[in-house]
Amino acid sequence: MVGWVPYALVWYLLGRRLSSPERLPNMRAADAGLAFVLVSLLASLGLDAWGVTPELVPEAHALQAVGIFVGLALLGWGIGRRSKALSRAA
Repeated sequence: MVGWVPYALVWYLLGRRLSSPERLPNMRAADAGLAFVLVSLLASLGLDAWGVTPELVPEAHALQAVGIFVGLALLGWGIGRRSKALSRAA
């Protein structure tokens, strides 16, 4: 399973770099949101692996929770902009 992650990521990044739809808004906000979610989740899991669990020290995980929330908001906003543009074009 871990071997497929870099493979899928490389093809995703190539597709995002090489495609340029003229009439549709870019998806940079959604990409940034996804990055926020993944980095925050990995940071929280890293703290959990070191023994700093949310039950023991909830303040340590507050920043990651805000990062996940902001990332999901950016992801939803980016997808919403794209779907609104697709609705206008159709």
